[in-house]
This record gives sequence, structure tokens and C-alpha cells, in this order.
Amino acid sequence: MLFEMHRIAHRQFPWQFKVGVNPLMRALKIFGRPAVDAIVVRELGMTMRQILLMALALVGHFEKTGWISTNEDCRELGISQEVSRAFLKRLTSAIEDLRTETAKQQSFGPDWLYAWNPLEATPLVSIDRAHPDRAVCPIPFYLTKRTSTGVFYDLVNSPDFDNAFGESFQAYLGDVIAIVCKPPHFTVLPEEPYYVGSNKFHGVDWVVSDSTGHLFIEAKTKRLTLRAKIRFDDPALQNDLVTLATAVVQHYQNILRALAGKTRWQADGLPIYPLILTLEDWFIFSPRITGMLNDEVRRLLAEQDVSEQVLADMPFTVASTHEFEAAIQVIAQIGIDHVMAKKTRNEQRNWLLLPFLRENFSTEMKHVNWTLFASEWGQLI
Repeated sequence: MLFEMHRIAHRQFPWQFKVGVNPLMRALKIFGRPAVDAIVVRELGMTMRQILLMALALVGHFEKTGWISTNEDCRELGISQEVSRAFLKRLTSAIEDLRTETAKQQSFGPDWLYAWNPLEATPLVSIDRAHPDRAVCPIPFYLTKRTSTGVFYDLVNSPDFDNAFGESFQAYLGDVIAIVCKPPHFTVLPEEPYYVGSNKFHGVDWVVSDSTGHLFIEAKTKRLTLRAKIRFDDPALQNDLVTLATAVVQHYQNILRALAGKTRWQADGLPIYPLILTLEDWFIFSPRITGMLNDEVRRLLAEQDVSEQVLADMPFTVASTHEFEAAIQVIAQIGIDHVMAKKTRNEQRNWLLLPFLRENFSTEMKHVNWTLFASEWGQLI
């Protein structure tokens, strides 16, 4: 039952999130930074900004009518017809192909309810053999996802994508922090490489400090694989949790070196809160899953000869980016320690971050701005 909670979360929770301005701007700012945008242009023939504009136009179109021609003229958006056709072709499957792919995905065992929907990859469907350019969009939510964060799957196999993507995600978090955590109440240190002997370490991605404590932030673009989300008994979840646990242990090692004076950050006796931020939600809250993750963290700490005491002294938190966008605004109102001490030292430690904030800081949550990049959104549209 506890394991099933993990699968239920990945099947149901995404439908409870509103597709507002922030998710689209997040996609634009991460995929639209120069290093990543160059790969977008190389692979798809247009910029991330143009892709999002086309996506907004498509979603708006489907609010008024049930079908579209994949030969639509997008030159007004600065996109040639050849490029727009090629992109829409990526998003479209013929109804016969969709039936075949759906049959491949179906399951009659314990995974039957969790089978992957091929519409996530091709949200447009060509249903008229006589007019193959005519397409419908059964689930517009899939179209929005596919043309924002879903662009990842068009780029992931590019040889130079991983580093550019990781750096862009890290820079995006810096943008969020810069908007919310203003001096003199906060000081912010970006990643700064350091040496221990001849060994070079990249350091913590971001350190946010105030008069109450320090938030040590590590950004990870690693996504939970599909099998790890939906399969009942599969080593994929264990493998992904090992990857996450490795990031947690490396983060602790960086923090311990900082405490030892190996970096320019200066210890001052204030509490430290390690935070692992993932681009997408892992929904780690089921006692079964948190137990598996903690077991792996303890095993890896022992392998690296790091005392388990760090888990008691500096309990770690795993959260998604959209949760962090709210949490950092609550922190800006009442302080790092006031929020994170409650999150890490009571029965709510294993809660997801957003429900925790709503339960404990409802007044502060009323002041959270869900359109952090409103001015840039205005420029986009």
C-alpha cells in the first residue's frame, strides 16, 4: 500500500497543477538561454521563444475549434512554413499509429492503470485519411507540456546538451533567488570551484543566507524515469533513488568542506539546511520511498567515511523547482530557520514541500507571487 502511494502520486498529482505563467516562463528561461537555445535551433529550426509562441497559439486555437491543419502558416511568428510543418509533424501521429502504439503500452497485470499514454509524445492526432494534415488535440494539457518542458525529449540525445542544460537550470534558480532574496536581508553566494590539495571541486550551486540560517542548494536536472514512476516491482526506482542519494551525499561532502574552511563561505554557527532541487517532481513522500532513499544515503555515507550524524545535524530536503519558487518567497517573509526548522525537525519532515507550506504558513502563502517573471511574460506575448 505504501509503495502504491508513490505510483498514485505520479498518476494523479500532475493533473492538480494549473498550467500558469510560471511553468511556461520556467521552460522559456531554461531552454531559452543562449547555450541551450543554440541546440534548440539546431535540432528544431527555431528558438524556444518561437516554440512557446506557437504552443500558445495552438492551445488558444483549440479553445475555439476542434481541429487544426498542420500546414498552418506561422510566418507571422518568424517561423518558416517548412520549419513549422516539421515541428507539427513531430507532435502528430496518425490514428492508426496511435492505436498500434497504445496497444504496445497496455498492460493487464498490476501496472494496467499506469500504462503510459502515447499522446504525451504526440498530442496531435491525424484522423482523416483523405486529409492527413487535419489534426485534433484530445488532451490540450499534453500539448502544453510537450511544447514546453517536453522539448527536453527532442534535445536529450544531443552530445552537448547535458552540461548546457544543467548550467541553465542552475542559472534559472539564481534568477528566482535574485528576484526574491534582496540585500541587505539576504546574502547569496553562487557556485565557486575550490581545491583540496590537487583535487578540484565545483562547490555548492547556491548558498542563500540570512540572520537565521543558511540554505545550501544543489540543482539536479535528473528526472525520475518512466518505469520508476509506474512499474510496481522494478529495479528502475531503486536505480533512480541511488542516483538521487549520490547527489545528497556529494552535497553533504561539499558542505562539510565549506565548514572546514575550504571555501570562501564563512561558518558562523547558524543552522545549515541542505536542499536538493529537482527540475521535475519526484513526489518523494511515501514512507516506503523515503525509507529506500534514506537507506541509500546512509549506505553511501558509510562508503565515503562520512558520519551519519550529518543527517541529524543538517537534515536534507528534496523538493521540485515549482515548490521552491513558493518556498523561497515564504522564507523571504519570515526567515530561513523559521521555515526549514519546522520542515526538518518534526513529523512533517517527509511531507512534500508545498503541502507543508500551505499547512503551516497559510498567511505567508497568500502573498506568494505565482507569476515571478510577469514582465518577461508580457514581452513574450
